Amino acid sequence: GGDLPPRRGMSSSSALVIAVAVAMKEINGIEMPVGEFIDRVGYSEWYVLTRGGSADHAAITLSKRGMISHIGSLPTRVEDVTYAPFPEGYCVVIVNSGVERPQDDEAKNYLRVTAAEYRLALLCIKSLYPEYAQKLVWLRDVNTRNLKVDLARIYEILRSLPERVSRKELRKRISDAYQEELDAILSNHREPREGYKLRQRALFGLAEAERAVVFPEFLKRRDIKGILKLVKRSHDGDRVAKFDREGNRVPWNPGAFSTDERLDRLIATLRNRDSTPEEIEEAQLYWQPGGYERSIPQIDHLCDIVDYELGSYAAAQMMGAGLGGDVEVLIRRDKVEELRRILDKKYFKPYGVEPRIAVTYPGQGACLLGTPPKGLSFS
Repeated sequence: GGDLPPRRGMSSSSALVIAVAVAMKEINGIEMPVGEFIDRVGYSEWYVLTRGGSADHAAITLSKRGMISHIGSLPTRVEDVTYAPFPEGYCVVIVNSGVERPQDDEAKNYLRVTAAEYRLALLCIKSLYPEYAQKLVWLRDVNTRNLKVDLARIYEILRSLPERVSRKELRKRISDAYQEELDAILSNHREPREGYKLRQRALFGLAEAERAVVFPEFLKRRDIKGILKLVKRSHDGDRVAKFDREGNRVPWNPGAFSTDERLDRLIATLRNRDSTPEEIEEAQLYWQPGGYERSIPQIDHLCDIVDYELGSYAAAQMMGAGLGGDVEVLIRRDKVEELRRILDKKYFKPYGVEPRIAVTYPGQGACLLGTPPKGLSFS
């Protein structure tokens, strides 16, 4: 038996599949490139309807002890994997939120809708900007490096997306060349009552991709303050609620980061020669939360507690696909016991949740036990 609980955002299904695949590969003497192995294992989960890609499988397979892995995916580019040392004196604490991701039809439909909104946003962009269409396969391809444009132009592209849109309106907006693809995207979920929130979803997706790009640079600079800020901004993009220090819920609008006015200010800052370096930095894409809305109020409150009480030493965010699951806290090692006490008083007891936390460090990738151990991560 394993110790990874299901439905808690800890990639339990991916861990199980990788363990079986590594064993079967060894038993049957199967030889294949590491990247192909990872992608095939990822696709194998489609047969049990967990179509989550292969990023988790890549991380489980390629990780190195004491390091943070920087891995490209779709496809998995093993030759481009880089590693940066995990912040010295820090650890990751996994906190039980007490809420498992629901398995009902409504929850599954919501997850499918938010995933579809990335693809719908991309079709809108390709329809609006045919000059870029050949360069765009995934939403992540809408970036300054791929399109050879400045960041202000990326914000202009985002601004051209509708904040909310119905299926009927989508069919009018999206080019005839993509109508078949549009039908396929719309076929696996019900239309959300409030419409598709394309702009805030796309901003979150592009900002998350950019956070992944810059994170290794922050690590190499040992910029702990910046790393903690990136983690907090990432969770802000998943938020559905905000709490004050006393635990009272306060107003929170996930769409506020992608309004016309907000994007206009970012564009103006980037194009104004009088903007200060600090203003230019704050306008960078990786500091923009966006609005994916896959968190839940309990998890948002837990993250707020960590920020209010230990914000100089820790940052917390939701794990996994969302709508429940555990929370990961990047925290200075000497603050772990203080974190336990704070969460016991301010979260576990008030919510009636069993106080379970696990202190973790980056480990070696999947391997076969032996002397020496054998595994793809050791090659």
